[in-house]
Amino acid sequence: SQIEDPVQWNFQIKALDAGQVDVVMTATIEDGWHLYSQDAGEGPIPTSFTFFEDLAYSIEGPVTEGKPKEEFDKNFESVLKYFDKEAVFVQRLNLLSDKSSKLKGELQFMVCNDVMCLPPEWVDIELDLPASSASNSKASSMSKPNEPIANTKGAWSIFIIAFLSGFVALLTPCVFPMIPMTVSFFTKQSKTKAAGVRNAIVYGLS
Repeated sequence: SQIEDPVQWNFQIKALDAGQVDVVMTATIEDGWHLYSQDAGEGPIPTSFTFFEDLAYSIEGPVTEGKPKEEFDKNFESVLKYFDKEAVFVQRLNLLSDKSSKLKGELQFMVCNDVMCLPPEWVDIELDLPASSASNSKASSMSKPNEPIANTKGAWSIFIIAFLSGFVALLTPCVFPMIPMTVSFFTKQSKTKAAGVRNAIVYGLS
C-alpha cells in the first residue's frame, strides 16, 4: 500500500529590528487533506509547537497562525478549525547572545481527508539563529566613550613631559651663564625690577 505523506513543512528565520527574529513555519497541504488549527476543537489532535529552552534566546508570546476555516467535520461529527492547501505559523524570539546559535524544538500535527485521518506525526525543528544585532550595537556604544579619555590622558602626559624637560634644561651648566644676562635684560626693559624678574622667568621656561 502507498504511504500517505500529504503535508510538507518548511522552516525559515526572518530577521527583525531590536534583536528579534520570527520563526516562520509553513505547511504545504495536498488537495483533499486538511491540517488542524492549534485551537481545532474537540476531537482531533491540534497542531502544537515546542521549543527547547536556551540561554541564546527567549520566547516572545505564543505561536500565531493564519485564519483557519471553521466547518463541520464528518470524521469527528463536530465543527472544527482547520487549514487546507497552506498553513503558516509564526513564533517570535528575542535574541540574547552576541554569537550565532541554534534553535531546537518539535511540532506535532494531524491531518484528515473526507474519509479518514492519519496518525499524529512529530517533526523535529532545528534552525541556525543569527547573533543579536542589539547586543553588538550595545557593546560598540559602550566602548566608544573610552576613546576620548585615552586621548586626553595622552595629551596631558605629553604636556607634563615637555614642561619637566624645559625645567630640567634650565639646570644644565651651559644655561647658568645665561640666567643673569636674561634677568638683566628684562629688568632694564620693564618698569619695575619685580616685573623684569617675572618676565625673565617666563622667557626662560618657554
